[in-house]
Amino acid sequence: MLNPNTNNEAKFTEYWEQKLLPQIVDILGANIQGTYSINVRRGDGPDQRVIDLMTQGNCAKKYSDVLEAAKNELLPEEFSSKTQFDFRSGKCAYCVDDTDSQTSSQVDYSAHYLGGNPHHYKTPVMGDSAGSRSNDGSATLGPLLQIGEKF
Repeated sequence: MLNPNTNNEAKFTEYWEQKLLPQIVDILGANIQGTYSINVRRGDGPDQRVIDLMTQGNCAKKYSDVLEAAKNELLPEEFSSKTQFDFRSGKCAYCVDDTDSQTSSQVDYSAHYLGGNPHHYKTPVMGDSAGSRSNDGSATLGPLLQIGEKF
């Protein structure tokens, strides 16, 4: 039997990837000097989510009203009311040099959080953090496979 939250998660992911994330990138790209990191994770309660924004000097917090307005405009109320921002100060670095033409087509360019993996879940689901507690890296669970009636 399918988890009743699966459809909700798929809907949120669609809004996140197609609407809100591109808008956050536009807002930060136009206003932030240097690198930044954007991550979405589960919150403490059911269906709650937290959008982590990490910049040097925590400068993304200056734009919290603009970001909050974008969230409220682009997400349906069922998601917007249960999604919050968490502003962090830190340093982002890329794991590879994207100017190397031999590796550029094979590389994940997402920023890496240098402070280690601060979050974990006792009962993880697809997309949750599954990285180490050291500074060696971070990862998420996935993909989810269905074979017959089992996941």
